[in-house]
Amino acid sequence: MTPLSKDNDDLSSYGEWFISAIDDNVKTSNRNTRATLSPAAIRTIKAHIPSQNKIIAPVPRKQMQIQKLQQYQQQQMDYLNQSRSITVKDTTSKEEKFMADDNRTTITTTACYNKKPIEDTPPIEYISDDELAEMCTNMDASGFIIRLVGVYKNSEVFNRIKDIETGQLSLDNRIKNNLRNCIDPCKFILYTLEALSSYFSENQHNKSLSSKFRRGLCHSICAGLASYLHMPLEQRHPPLEPEEPDLISFNEEAVEDNQTINTSEVNLISFDEELNETSKKEKKKNEEEEGEEEEEEDEEDEEDEEPVITLSQIHKLPSDIISRYTLNRDHQLYLINMMNTVPPIIIYYAMNAFKLHNIISAGNELEEEGVKLVNLLFEHSHFGEASSCIKKLGLYHHFPAIPTAEKLFAKDQGHFLAEIYKSMPELELQLLSFIDNQLSFNYAGELEVVPKEKFANYSNNTSQLLRLKDRRFQRDLVACATKLIEDLGLPAEQNEYFFISLSKQYARLRWILNQRAFQQMEEGDYSLESSSNYNGLLEAICSDNPELIKLCIKELVDMGDEIAAEHFATLYHQQDFYTKYISLPFEDRLLGTVKGEQRSYHRPSPTPKRQPNDAGVAYYVLPPTVQWMMVDTQSSLKRMKDILRRSKLCGLDSEWVPNFAQSGVTKTALMQIASDVGGFIFLLDLKTIFSSENTDLYNLTEDILKSLFEDPNILKLAFDFSGDLSLLHSSMPSSCQWQMSNLLDLKQVRNVKTGGLSGLIQSFLGVSLNKKQRMSNWEKRPLSEEQQIYAGKSILFIQLSIILIIY
Repeated sequence: MTPLSKDNDDLSSYGEWFISAIDDNVKTSNRNTRATLSPAAIRTIKAHIPSQNKIIAPVPRKQMQIQKLQQYQQQQMDYLNQSRSITVKDTTSKEEKFMADDNRTTITTTACYNKKPIEDTPPIEYISDDELAEMCTNMDASGFIIRLVGVYKNSEVFNRIKDIETGQLSLDNRIKNNLRNCIDPCKFILYTLEALSSYFSENQHNKSLSSKFRRGLCHSICAGLASYLHMPLEQRHPPLEPEEPDLISFNEEAVEDNQTINTSEVNLISFDEELNETSKKEKKKNEEEEGEEEEEEDEEDEEDEEPVITLSQIHKLPSDIISRYTLNRDHQLYLINMMNTVPPIIIYYAMNAFKLHNIISAGNELEEEGVKLVNLLFEHSHFGEASSCIKKLGLYHHFPAIPTAEKLFAKDQGHFLAEIYKSMPELELQLLSFIDNQLSFNYAGELEVVPKEKFANYSNNTSQLLRLKDRRFQRDLVACATKLIEDLGLPAEQNEYFFISLSKQYARLRWILNQRAFQQMEEGDYSLESSSNYNGLLEAICSDNPELIKLCIKELVDMGDEIAAEHFATLYHQQDFYTKYISLPFEDRLLGTVKGEQRSYHRPSPTPKRQPNDAGVAYYVLPPTVQWMMVDTQSSLKRMKDILRRSKLCGLDSEWVPNFAQSGVTKTALMQIASDVGGFIFLLDLKTIFSSENTDLYNLTEDILKSLFEDPNILKLAFDFSGDLSLLHSSMPSSCQWQMSNLLDLKQVRNVKTGGLSGLIQSFLGVSLNKKQRMSNWEKRPLSEEQQIYAGKSILFIQLSIILIIY
């Protein structure tokens, strides 16, 4: 398609564009083609925009449409004369088409350049500002909805057009600008929302009319009203017509003279002049007395009453204008009554625009209507909106924490609880106790993995949640509890909520065991030695936790790995539990009291995403000249310092225990530093050095690393080192102040899609990197031989840097 030129950038708000549905005959591959506007479409827009420099005389509607058609034809002829050709496809008379479509235009073009055909652009429709103003003037809500649906079609097209339309061209902005033409703008929006609901309910068979599409239209319509109500009152109504002079007026002096004349005439026919004069004096005296009394009463009333200033007086506008072009209580009550006839989600999205929170929130006169709205949202499965309503309207006493939690967890929507009761400490603590109590049922069986004294503070009368047997549901409970603990600022591992902490660790344990089983199947080796990496992680997560040790033995037996189960039972002195468990019948091996308890599979099958390693793969082997040195003493630190002073190239890497395998704060456990001097690879044992009794070692290590990272004469090489550096900063806070010099991250050197470090090694060295030990217990001492080999990959960075320079 031809790009839009600078001449076409000054589009007015006349065009609200829609890219029509793709024809069924078009190939599927073309459905994702990005919609663009052809030059013909741009010219059509300009043809419908009146010139600002000319005064156009009013013409009849039919004649105006014919003029527009002629302008459109002329533009097409001009365009045909250019190097690009445009073919206009139309099967009916264009005059009839303009009359039938009511000032709407549908254009289909086929563009060619150098005789190379380009696919047809989709038809384009729009709602002109004149048409929108006419619908607002006539309060034609149904017609407005029909036109909106006809233009936007479905949620996908709506979102695409919304991304294109910005500023003055956006739908909500155009609605805002045209609401001033309505007799009552707020009531027009109310009618429009009713029409929107009716149209979608009457056309439920149309799959394009999804709830997402309805929500988008509703949001834009209400956003337009909200923007309109934020405008100054003087700009919300059309210009007022000047008052016509009163052609019939009466002169008060003339009236008085006339009354005098009439009185004189009456006196002329009076026969008793003295009586007439006396009557006149008495009458005048009575009138004066009555006038004085009225003046005294008016003065008293004025003293009692305070002056009232109305909006009409402030804005100097008629009271009927004020009532029609402002939001009033009648509009709010109308919207509330719509709850009985329209989906509650429409009320929710209109709530802010109509300021319903002023009358239906907690403590207001129509509080029960707010409760009704929340319940309706729950019934229609709008859980997010219902949760938001509870928080916005402050209806916590109508929706207590525990019953609401039961309702949301039953619908698999418990993740909204943390948001509803955020910053409500009492309610959050209630939820934590409730979740902890529910999770306790999973460990309350006769197996006694958890001692009975742990259940002393828990109620057995609490009803179990229906889906408690599902491990995925248990994970949702733990996730909700974790968010609540974070919001309350409590420590991550809470002894007070024992079963929440135990369930979190149990889920981690099962994940490690599953990964261990997958690795065994891929390698075809079920020995303990082949799983040394995951065995180390099991030791890290189970250490000093007798409940987790028993759970580990139980899971290994359930998965069919009795060799490993017996090994860990012996390692942690749990032979009695192991013997008891394997002697029980399968149906009696119940961990908790939950009916239908879910258990681990026997030898789980690998997922489709996991591919077994090739049998003949060649792994990277360290050069024979490599010299290992474990650095964890004063003498080894000084030896490392001496070697690094003479180095010109250094490779850097670090290792740590994964977060899920430990309960405390994660710290760097090992730093590998490879030197170009003598092929040394230093394994800096930070786990030992960070120990509180090794202050001298820590201070010396700090000085050595600071000198290394700040030395501009030593080129430090690493790969994707940002995460390593961040963890080093948290483990050794003083490192944040170091002035890093000459540190090169090889990941940033070349923008080659090689699949990380392994792909880089495969590309330039022709071998793979065995990353089996990456997921292992790096805090366990001594390190295994496989861990040392994997840690030696820091020497790779020196080799790769030389190859990359040559390459």
